[in-house]
Amino acid sequence: ARFSKMGGKYDQWYRTKIQAKTKILNCGITGGSRPMIMKLLRRMTEVLQDPALAIRKKQEDINLNMAALNYIIYNEFEGSFSSGAPVHSVYKRFEAKRTDVWFIHK
Repeated sequence: ARFSKMGGKYDQWYRTKIQAKTKILNCGITGGSRPMIMKLLRRMTEVLQDPALAIRKKQEDINLNMAALNYIIYNEFEGSFSSGAPVHSVYKRFEAKRTDVWFIHK
């Protein structure tokens, strides 16, 4: 739903490139070297301020941070990010007793 709110190339990418098995990445656990994070933040700013976003044209106000993050990570950081163990537990499984991961998802 968020990619359709973005419209254009973002929605097209989601509809043609994302498969059912693709993990949707969460903004809540984001880290890396300073240069990598600076690049990510620059790109997040660019995408979220893109005048071509469908919601901008409609003057809607909606949070698109996760959609933007996934678009950027899968298009520009492919092969250079980690998700799942040992970084974090499974999202919304409330695995509070795990000791094999650095972060426990809510």
